[in-house]
Amino acid sequence: MAPQPPSPSTVHPDRLVDAHNSGSFIQLQKGDAKVVPPLTASVAVAVDGRPIAPVGLAAPDGSMNMGKQVMSPALLFSETAAEAPTPQSSLPAIDVVIPQTKPLTDALWDKLDDVVNRIDGGWGKVEKEAAEGHDGRKILVAGLLPPPLTLNSSKLQNDAAYVTHMTRLTQLSLHSDVVLKALPPVIDTTVASEPWWEDERELARVVKIIPAAASAGTVSKEDGVIVPISGEKWYALFRQCVAELGEDKGAMTDIMAANAERLYALTQ
Repeated sequence: MAPQPPSPSTVHPDRLVDAHNSGSFIQLQKGDAKVVPPLTASVAVAVDGRPIAPVGLAAPDGSMNMGKQVMSPALLFSETAAEAPTPQSSLPAIDVVIPQTKPLTDALWDKLDDVVNRIDGGWGKVEKEAAEGHDGRKILVAGLLPPPLTLNSSKLQNDAAYVTHMTRLTQLSLHSDVVLKALPPVIDTTVASEPWWEDERELARVVKIIPAAASAGTVSKEDGVIVPISGEKWYALFRQCVAELGEDKGAMTDIMAANAERLYALTQ
């Protein structure tokens, strides 16, 4: 008989890295999770060169420490992003941030393909370099959540925009240097027919149909939209979803910390 996978409730990462910090930070305390891993680093994402004030990292006992921090310049995706200059950075990765409340049309997906091709030189170049053993710069895409996030999970899976999203995302995944970030859903409440995000079980169902991501982060509230879940609850929910996929402690630590440490050179 094949061994049974560990219970999802027992799978926890060794540590956390907030891989997409935009001004707030995870403040895990005792009681927020069964096991509270240390938050060891934070990546401040600077969109279009706008500086971000340094933020502290909260220890489980409530004390503050600065931990390891790095600022990552990011390209804000828009209809003219294909012509925008690529941010200069010595990091082994570059962020492309996509507004999360707007589903991408086919035309915008085409522009995202153009942005990726401009940064990495195209799929053929990437695969040739990979075959030659060269590990090129990674492109971290943040904000590609299943649209439209105004629908609950049952309606979302049958929505035309969601089908387009999954089809084009599959095409984008052919670029081996493209990495997805897992961020909390950001919802335009002015067009949502019902506040489904207030139901934690429904929120979990929506998160579970988000395509697999390689690193986790948090976002802060902005005008006109809401982040329906705090950084602390987002960690607990995302950890549960990853664990229920059957991932072990090593894979959990990769997603929650090690991938970001490698992509942002946090261990150097």
